[in-house]
Amino acid sequence: MFPFILGLGGFILFVSIELLYQLSEVIVSYKVPIWRLFELLYYNIPMFTVMGIPVGVLLAIFWILSQMGSNSELMALQVHGISFKKIVIPFLILGAFFQRLFLSAQRFRGPGFQSPRFRNVDPVRLQTAGEHDQSQSVPGRGR
Repeated sequence: MFPFILGLGGFILFVSIELLYQLSEVIVSYKVPIWRLFELLYYNIPMFTVMGIPVGVLLAIFWILSQMGSNSELMALQVHGISFKKIVIPFLILGAFFQRLFLSAQRFRGPGFQSPRFRNVDPVRLQTAGEHDQSQSVPGRGR
């Protein structure tokens, strides 16, 4: 379970940083508050999680097969007549099952998170929030 969580967490962290990097010009230009960035990441985490499931499963499969190889368990299985193909097929079936499970969960649960993301964290709203903060911070400028 640890390799799966590690792969999934690493992927979510990487994609979150990439999103912030892509929006860095907008963030700096309009002086977007930090809580807006956390809100943006909060609404994107379900999408990032679904995208990261295959990465986590793949890392877990490689990690387990590596551990089995270092403990000579793969060799013991092959000595008893079990081919490497027969060892890997259950991992692939479980990976495909979990991927479909989480994709279907995203299809039914994802839109609930997508609508507030677009309503609250769109670039126009970020821009107006930044301008609103700037207008209040400059003395002598009234509304």
